Amino acid sequence: MTDWERMTEEIHRAMEAVDAAQKASKALQSNVNGETLDAFQQEVRRLQEELKSLDWLMKHPGSIQMDELALQVREWLEGKREGYRRSPKVEAEKEHK
Repeated sequence: MTDWERMTEEIHRAMEAVDAAQKASKALQSNVNGETLDAFQQEVRRLQEELKSLDWLMKHPGSIQMDELALQVREWLEGKREGYRRSPKVEAEKEHK
């Protein structure tokens, strides 16, 4: 697995952990009991571990290009991939604005 693939996998796992923690939080809010509290705490611990792993990778980026990382995150969040900001296509679009 390349550095880039590892970084994207870590981001994806962290985003899944955020979603799971939010679901557990909503379940806890609607039904406060020991079971939902335990489930919420477990998901928060999982999220903390994923973020620690991602933090380590961010501090040790290796050969990862941050512009490419930003494009990948945008694709996950918005469901579409924009062209690289310095590509001829994007530069031409800027000139027409």
